[in-house]
Amino acid sequence: MRKIAFAGPWIGEFGWEIMTWQSYLRKLSHDYDKMIISTFEGMEPLYDGFHCETEFLPHKHPGRALDWRDVSMVNTGFDRTAYTCPVDDIVPIKQFKVEGEFIRYGTPIETDIELLFHARGIQKANFKNYPHEKWDELAGSFPKAASVGIGDDYHVPGTVDMRGIPLQDLMDLMASVQVCVGQSSGVMHLATLCGLKQVVWGDNKTHFSETLENRYKMIWNPFKTPVTWIPADNWDPESSDILKGILHDSQDARPSPAGLNHLQKAVGSGRYLLAVAYIDETDGKLTIESYVETVEVPDDKLTEVIAQVEKDMLTLSGKINMAIAGKGAGNHWG
Repeated sequence: MRKIAFAGPWIGEFGWEIMTWQSYLRKLSHDYDKMIISTFEGMEPLYDGFHCETEFLPHKHPGRALDWRDVSMVNTGFDRTAYTCPVDDIVPIKQFKVEGEFIRYGTPIETDIELLFHARGIQKANFKNYPHEKWDELAGSFPKAASVGIGDDYHVPGTVDMRGIPLQDLMDLMASVQVCVGQSSGVMHLATLCGLKQVVWGDNKTHFSETLENRYKMIWNPFKTPVTWIPADNWDPESSDILKGILHDSQDARPSPAGLNHLQKAVGSGRYLLAVAYIDETDGKLTIESYVETVEVPDDKLTEVIAQVEKDMLTLSGKINMAIAGKGAGNHWG
């Protein structure tokens, strides 16, 4: 007899869905032949990598709720009579620490975007929303930036408006850029699971026996994604402090999407690949520049080549990040 489970309906907050619910279900999926998952429309990409067949039943709940246990009025459209075997119920949970199984989200893509701003704009707990004028101060320093989130979030002037893009597209973008900047939110938790470095802030209070800083750096960070935490007890840090955090993260920037793709090819082919990223300033604008080059040199000459590249790059910038890859050599990140 097949083992089938109905999971949900999930009507809770986005961050909790990411960091507890989806991973909890993925772990339980080892025990079932099929899971019927009821959540918000468009959330299907969160439930990739399950170990059983999955079916999605998007519900029409008007918005995410703090108390997601009150689901008696949520119409999921689930018909138990369609199954000849019993169906287990997996009810929503609200546990800060849950045994789950996480996967890394997003596939690197080609993009000119280097930095993401998530300027929270929803009215629920609007004291968390960062002032628009301070977002505007930050935007002027980073021309290759985009605003992400939902339609209610703020579109930072001068940035590419990518609010409301499909979830999979957002995850691919997050897997491809250098850093994400924003106040504590579900979008920032998503960045964590995409391996995207982030500059984030929130209050210093204790939530579920943990501070938000510890949550981002440890408890809700299964892949040890680098996090720069900006202390802000009133959710309103100085823009200059956030700028310093961005520069700190950018100095250890990930390779470009093109670099990642070339890196994979170089490792498989036996050729060496150099991926270099550096911070540059032109007309008062800070940018993260990068390039990749595949080089074919004998092993005994590789150190000499690296030294020359470093010398050349340091004439352009005082801080560089270099990656070397090659078959047999593995991946070495500086």
